[in-house]
Amino acid sequence: MEDSILVVEEDELSRRQLQIILQEAGYVCWLASDVDIARLKLEESRPTIILLDWYQTGISSLDFLRYLRKRVSLLAIPVIMLSDRNNESERISALEIGADDFLNKPISSGELLARIQAILRRVDNRLRGDIIEVAGMRIELLNYKVFVGPDFTQLNIGRMAAQLLVFLAVNPETVFSRDELVKNVWGLESYVNKRTVDVHIRYLRRDLSLTGHDKHLQTVRGCGYRFSLKI
Repeated sequence: MEDSILVVEEDELSRRQLQIILQEAGYVCWLASDVDIARLKLEESRPTIILLDWYQTGISSLDFLRYLRKRVSLLAIPVIMLSDRNNESERISALEIGADDFLNKPISSGELLARIQAILRRVDNRLRGDIIEVAGMRIELLNYKVFVGPDFTQLNIGRMAAQLLVFLAVNPETVFSRDELVKNVWGLESYVNKRTVDVHIRYLRRDLSLTGHDKHLQTVRGCGYRFSLKI
């Protein structure tokens, strides 16, 4: 499968220049002039990498980066931030929120392609494309279908429970409190009670117990939950 790159850039000339560089290097290139268009494209499919220009018109780039990092189906997509202001505080803010790299404009085509290749080398193959495979499970991220066992039998798991499973599975061995899970799975604007997390964990354990995968969902007393590869 060809690697695809979503370019989110306000300036039309810059968009076209990046498109030429990427297509000549063999990448599939999607273009978005603003965050709203980028969101629509992300509803259709997942790019391998996102190039995100730093701008403040409408929804800011940092807000969009926060959006990417709190959506379970999008959090694994690497993001390279682009900026023409050479501002150290901007670089630090972007990296703290979840950017994987930061490039100052004007951009050298050679450096850009080298940074992209470096990210592709270190991205876990389980998180590339629209499917993750972990601990004998296969999860389709666009429709949250969960398959288990050697024959990948589909389980009947609800969408939110599957999103919770994905978030824990792509962060193995990390303990998350109920509040952290509400924020990252249901979203910052959610009014979900944190006890809802317990309910969905019970649902997941019930459904995964058919093949013994429930043992990967572990309770850490007084702290929260984790997905462990060690059972």
